[in-house]
Amino acid sequence: NNNNNNNNNNNNSSNTNMNITSSMTTSSMTIGGRDDDTKSVMSFSSVESSTFVLSNSISCAYVANDTEHMVIDDVQQIVPFSATADYETKLESALHELKWHSEPLAWCRLPMVDERHKIRAGSINLQLWDVPVWTYVKGGPKVDPYTTGFWKKFGTTAQPKLSDNTKKQYQERENRRNEEAKKKASKAKKQTRKDGKIKIDHVFSLDDTNEPNNEQDLFGVQLCIEFPSYPFLIVAPIVNRRHHPSVAQAIVPYKRRHYPGKDLLEHLIKIDGIEPLSDKDKMLVFSNKEKLMRSPEALPTFLRSVDWLDDEARKVAYDYLERWAKPNNPEDCIELLRHEFMDNRVRLYAISNLNRLDDYTLNRYLLQLVQALKCELHHNSFLSRFLIYRALNNPWQIGHYLFWHLKCEYHREEWCERFGLLMEEYFVHLPSNQLMKDLLVQNNLMGRLKDISNEIQYWYHEAKKSKEHCTNLLKKELNLLNEDIVDVMTLPLNPCIKVRKLIVDKCRFMNSAKVPLWLCFRNADPYSISDEKRYSANTTATTTTTTTTVQKDTTETICHDVQVLFKSGDDLRQDILTLQMLYIMDELWLRKNLDLRMKPYGVIATAPNVGMLELILNCKTANDIHTEAGTYRGSFDKKTHLQYLERCHPPKLDLHAYHKARQYYARSCAGYSVSTWVLGVGDRHPSNIMIHFNGSLFHIDFGHFLGNFKSKKIAGLYKFEREKTPFVFTPMMKYAIDEGKDSSQEYREFVQWFFQAFNEVRFRYKMLSNLFLLMIPSHMPELVREQDVSYVRRQLRLDLDNINELAAHVEVTISACLQDKNRLWDNAAHAAKHA
Repeated sequence: NNNNNNNNNNNNSSNTNMNITSSMTTSSMTIGGRDDDTKSVMSFSSVESSTFVLSNSISCAYVANDTEHMVIDDVQQIVPFSATADYETKLESALHELKWHSEPLAWCRLPMVDERHKIRAGSINLQLWDVPVWTYVKGGPKVDPYTTGFWKKFGTTAQPKLSDNTKKQYQERENRRNEEAKKKASKAKKQTRKDGKIKIDHVFSLDDTNEPNNEQDLFGVQLCIEFPSYPFLIVAPIVNRRHHPSVAQAIVPYKRRHYPGKDLLEHLIKIDGIEPLSDKDKMLVFSNKEKLMRSPEALPTFLRSVDWLDDEARKVAYDYLERWAKPNNPEDCIELLRHEFMDNRVRLYAISNLNRLDDYTLNRYLLQLVQALKCELHHNSFLSRFLIYRALNNPWQIGHYLFWHLKCEYHREEWCERFGLLMEEYFVHLPSNQLMKDLLVQNNLMGRLKDISNEIQYWYHEAKKSKEHCTNLLKKELNLLNEDIVDVMTLPLNPCIKVRKLIVDKCRFMNSAKVPLWLCFRNADPYSISDEKRYSANTTATTTTTTTTVQKDTTETICHDVQVLFKSGDDLRQDILTLQMLYIMDELWLRKNLDLRMKPYGVIATAPNVGMLELILNCKTANDIHTEAGTYRGSFDKKTHLQYLERCHPPKLDLHAYHKARQYYARSCAGYSVSTWVLGVGDRHPSNIMIHFNGSLFHIDFGHFLGNFKSKKIAGLYKFEREKTPFVFTPMMKYAIDEGKDSSQEYREFVQWFFQAFNEVRFRYKMLSNLFLLMIPSHMPELVREQDVSYVRRQLRLDLDNINELAAHVEVTISACLQDKNRLWDNAAHAAKHA
């Protein structure tokens, strides 16, 4: 099937997406079943008169003149050839009852223009990518990613290359499938005929030719394409032709600010990339392009309205692209790197604007830019050159993080060639070999820590060894690691931090499921001074769901050690994405002089399910604060948070510090309430909410977002919804803000900060939406389809234009969270289990 979109079918970026579902050859081949026993397995032994004949006795279906093979979902009864005189009538009735659907078996993407800008010609043999059977597993995608058609949009253009080990696995799988099919076929033949009908048990026949006879059969489906051959080379330009520059200079924007149909055009501009524009809307936008030129945010909508198959329309788009108003925020152009905009001139325009960003801001969007590389047709692209160029100019702020983002995706067979090539190019052109050695040392360190973490996890959870035994084992392994650590090295979390050997006595492991390692390194910089001071109060420091109390000295001392958390077994990319959104929201609010005391911590993923997290010291979980007042009673006592602030900053000793801590608490509570509401962050139990010594409240562990709230089955029947409100705002939070006073000034300020923050996010909704959409190729469990991102739009209520209606909606939502008794009972149950 040729799935070329109308906006990416120019001569230098068009590609053919082939959904191969069957191949009619003279030899017999198995179609449909793969490893899933619930699907039918058909063996085509011959083709006669456009009819599939199964076992030379059963006519299954007429072959339509299309390229899709229909897989039978529910096989009940098939009428034999010579059963009765009214065979045709019964056959039509039986086929009418069958349920058919199209199912891809293998796929590939082939650019019609190769990497040397030549039109493909002659015969090409393609090895196709197999479509694995999807089964739901806990923590995995909730829907089959292949039903979303992602491979049509940003699937790899490379072909699979099987190693010897993979070929052996294919051979074992094929042998196992054939043995199972033989047993089922033998069982089906023993079934008796009743009333002139044959009962089929999802297996029609088996042919010995299904067994792989050579290595080529182990590759799965193969496709041979014959392109026209020419006596000369046809070379495509790097970018498409355009009109003479004088044509673009003659374009003048529409002078009037107000014109008929402006409201309708503004409505179309607000539509994000989730919903496609209709043909009527495209025509309306394209015909009013002069009126939209003054609006930078209208550019993506205009480009979506262009008919890229029309050469003249494409040239007009280039002219208007040159004259369009420049974006006020260059990062908005990251939307033009999605799979919708495959024209090289458009992508070059986006990269030119992104090049205006400083290194600090560009570093914030590296996560999406690496995923956008999957949309490129070839390894050598404008985007890959741009990233390598900026990485070499600043190896510490760009190159370091770019390397780890590429390394984290390197395990995928579809992308290992592209990302491996980019990492190699980066290493080859680094100005200093020491930078490459630092990254290699960090990679070796993470590998050793992964082995240690897996070993501790085995002995602690599976072997059920005592905590003391596992602690001694951890110290033994860390001492061996210390012997191999170089004198000075950098950590993947931050290349600016130089550390020496581990302080083994201060290292430990946490009690959570994945047994993260709390590591303490000696700081290599003798002049570094941390602003985190040790106080006499008992505090905690962690960024995981499990907390550990750290006893403090009675005298103030300065902590020079570098403490981080190593995790193995969890996909940290979702945490990175959520924290990135928190950073961006905080920057939006700070630009409007709204400081909500956000505390997004640092996270880096260095490999699949492996990474390192920053530790925030001098803080305590809400669960620990509740249990100090009683395991059950503390979860319902509304004074617990205020009492904690009073213990940290006694009003009698320093009233100013006490009021400052309460203000920090109110501001941070407003910021995290808005952000978790908009992003749909789930699993907000009290161990995932922490309060810093200075009063700032913050959230940790973002394993669920976009409205994927957790529920629990009781007695295997009743489904208990643990989170019925969109964010956490409990009575103890309100009491810490207003001290229990009615209509207090502090609470009115909290509502004002809340509404202002919520409104600012609404203004920049498209930016957040585009960042989520660019992350779909990453195959995160809760971000598989474009429709998943629509949750953010629903929470922001973009349909409410009246400011009073929006304010009323915000107040109603806050009130609903305050009155949610279900949240308090869930906190009490959590405290009883984890106290």
